[in-house]
Amino acid sequence: MAYSFARADYVQPEDPFWQGLVGILAAAKLPAPEVPRVAASLCAVFTGLLLSELTGALQRWTTLPPAPVGADGEQAPAPAQNVIDAMFNCALDATIVGLESHVARTREEP
Repeated sequence: MAYSFARADYVQPEDPFWQGLVGILAAAKLPAPEVPRVAASLCAVFTGLLLSELTGALQRWTTLPPAPVGADGEQAPAPAQNVIDAMFNCALDATIVGLESHVARTREEP
């Protein structure tokens, strides 16, 4: 997967994933010009999330302490597993809200 994600051409127009995603977005009645734009945005976010999960980066970023070692030499405690898991959901929620806002704006334009 890491090798595939490192290549810009890993998604092709005839790819079943791409066709399914475009079909779902069209069925959701997105304006036709927005379908490829929203699909590309979702692919970019999902690829980034999957790659950061694959490499462990998402967990590492989630568990970094908010500040360097304190004056007393103690590290901040690592967050609980539910905090780590919530990071993935937070990124997805932010993406969905952002795309909903974008689509709503395009539907309002003349």
